[in-house]
Amino acid sequence: MVPRVFRNVRLAWELPSSTPTVSEALAEATRVLCAARVPEAELSAEHLIAAAVGGPDGSGDRSRTISIHRHRCLTPAERGLFEGMVAQRLERMPVQMILGSWDFHDITLRVAPGVLCPRPETELLVDLALAAMPRRPSPKVLDIGAGTGALGLALLNSHLTATCDAIDIDPSAVALATQNAHDLDLADRYKCHQASVASFSESRARRDAEPYDMLVSNPPYIPTGVQGTLSPEVERFEASTALFAGSDGLDVITQIVAGASTLATSTAPILLEVDVSHAKRVAQMLEALDSTRITRVELDLQGQPRFVIAQPTFD
Repeated sequence: MVPRVFRNVRLAWELPSSTPTVSEALAEATRVLCAARVPEAELSAEHLIAAAVGGPDGSGDRSRTISIHRHRCLTPAERGLFEGMVAQRLERMPVQMILGSWDFHDITLRVAPGVLCPRPETELLVDLALAAMPRRPSPKVLDIGAGTGALGLALLNSHLTATCDAIDIDPSAVALATQNAHDLDLADRYKCHQASVASFSESRARRDAEPYDMLVSNPPYIPTGVQGTLSPEVERFEASTALFAGSDGLDVITQIVAGASTLATSTAPILLEVDVSHAKRVAQMLEALDSTRITRVELDLQGQPRFVIAQPTFD
């Protein structure tokens, strides 16, 4: 996938030298991004120069790409592409969105403005879900809040007989997740629907649809009161519906818990990514569902309580 240079970027940026080497271009971009206080300036510049000279970089081996090309001059096309991408980063567009794709748990996903970028922490949720996957020939998974499809598609990529339905209220996310499923040849086992938790649960109940064997979600969980205080990468480029969930941040999680008895079997594992301040409360909410599951909290990459898991006492 070719990195995209969006034409509505307000800031222009050009390299000072007419024929810079890759190494010089990387150093200058790092300097400018640092001066603008862009987070992870050096890492951002490395991703962008690797994509400019070596093709789509994602989170792949950028160091090797830079090392191979370090001493040669940028071609005019590479220079123009790199300058455009650095201008986008100066606008605080996330690197993932600039590149247009990103690696996540052994798959590569299309990424687009307006849809939540896959986070490294959510890769841990994939691992936890795989470990908790019911031992059935073809377990059926429901992913609530699909976004790019990262969570459900990563599960299907690793579990070759599982199927996944996903829901998201944002039509852009539904379209992107569906496209990613096609790109990964997983469309026969993955379907994404535009729906809220409540409407999907009501629809399933009316049709007396068979419940799912596992429920997973990285839902919106940020309180609306902090809107306007998050980083520009988040507030400007990711959908507010994928971030904020009422005054306490628990609106969507409350809907998930309320719909769990309809959506999931009584022995289905339920795995949620939550705000670290919510973990204890969400665990209590899941414990109140029934007595067939044991609830525990798992830590994220920073050692914070990020994941709440309600798992049956038997499988």
